[in-house]
Amino acid sequence: MNSTTAPEQPTVVLVHGAFADASSWTGVIERLHSRGIKVTAPANPLRGLTSDSAYLKAILDQTPGPVIAVGHSYAGAVISGAAHGATNVVGLVFVAAFAPDEGEVLGEVAATSNDSILMAALLPQRYPSANGESATEFVADPAKFRDTFLLCEVQGLSYEDASAVLKIPVKTVSTRLFRARMRFKEAVADLIKV
Repeated sequence: MNSTTAPEQPTVVLVHGAFADASSWTGVIERLHSRGIKVTAPANPLRGLTSDSAYLKAILDQTPGPVIAVGHSYAGAVISGAAHGATNVVGLVFVAAFAPDEGEVLGEVAATSNDSILMAALLPQRYPSANGESATEFVADPAKFRDTFLLCEVQGLSYEDASAVLKIPVKTVSTRLFRARMRFKEAVADLIKV
């Protein structure tokens, strides 16, 4: 009798993007748990790509067994950086996320994106860093928040109502929602197949 052991099931590590927190993954976590998939959603500190990637890499390194890292939006760049050199990462999943090539600067990629209007909605703010120096973080311009974060605003609204609230054409609302829903459904379907 030949005894073989099944490969260890990976842990899915869900990483939120900017202007969100780990609770944004609640629905995905519930779906994965219902299928017996191990999942965690650590907080992304949102203090810069290098720092955030190093923080996540430490989490990945301490996660036993194989890992699939999933990033939304900004976190796509974070998981890319964190996975570099991590021996247990067996896959990366990008959910409507940035996936810069080696050497690309995230801000430049975002600025040239046809799908993101985030860069135009960011405002720099200074904060004191741990070493006493001043550092910069970005916040969403309240005047541009609704249009930038369309999905949060229009849940449960018709395209026409969303168009009126956001003061953008109905076609723009429907196109953005369709693209976002398709990307999200594809990413969740890929995770469930794991």
